[in-house]
Amino acid sequence: MELPRKVDKAKLSETIVAADKYATNLVSDFVREKLDGDLAKLRDFDLLTLYGDEKYGNTDGYGCVVEQMALVKAICSLVYKPAWSELSYYGIHSYEYSIGILNTSAMLLGCPVGDDFKGMAKFNPTSDHLKRAWAFYHLHHTIGNYVVWPSKGGSIVHLRENIPRRYRYVDTYLSEIHKALDDVPRMQMDVKASIYGARKYYKKYKRAGGFADMCHQLMLDDYLDYHGKSIILFDGVWSDQKDLTDEHYFKAFDNYLTFCEQVIPHRSDLITKRLTQTLLI
Repeated sequence: MELPRKVDKAKLSETIVAADKYATNLVSDFVREKLDGDLAKLRDFDLLTLYGDEKYGNTDGYGCVVEQMALVKAICSLVYKPAWSELSYYGIHSYEYSIGILNTSAMLLGCPVGDDFKGMAKFNPTSDHLKRAWAFYHLHHTIGNYVVWPSKGGSIVHLRENIPRRYRYVDTYLSEIHKALDDVPRMQMDVKASIYGARKYYKKYKRAGGFADMCHQLMLDDYLDYHGKSIILFDGVWSDQKDLTDEHYFKAFDNYLTFCEQVIPHRSDLITKRLTQTLLI
């Protein structure tokens, strides 16, 4: 479906309705054509394998980027409406909202090269380490590892790629978003500016308990403590750190992957449940 990036106000409502109908039909077609009619199979589907598929993997010229794939936009536009009431497929297409990945492989593993990972290779991984790393690499391209954020006023998705390293793991990143919503002193100022720039979207969450409510609607409860506060979960290790021992590296590796191996499939199940209700299948 060809959609314009901008339409006039008179045609906006009509465009949104058409785009969301397209999203619903696309997801329904995908379930029928690629999942044998079984939506539950979405849980373990490696979305990266859709690259090059003109119908589902189209990225509008962005290359091999899962977040830009038509199917991912369609799914996210349907399942994250409880968090962002005005969210639509057209809103993602026109950059009003952005899809972001939660747990990345690049920081800890480095890029895949042949049968290895560039960052991991220098720490003498065993065959079991490599097997687990590759399993995670496929897992982190499943639907449970993606989320939607507002983009207007400064995209918090793209900001994550440029702020200091200590904030780029999702636990520390969410902690800074929490601080920005609560106006806590000594927060990461770029995150604060991004939240402020998109303040009309976050307005309903700038209150006591608002961050926890937002995370619940975004299916991020596993990143919070019992009281709904963001928590630090990971070691924050990067594979190119100097003086990083094998022992320290694989401790961080085990901690990170153990969490992701549980939480990403759990979020996929929650997303599938929402889609079932939306698509009535």
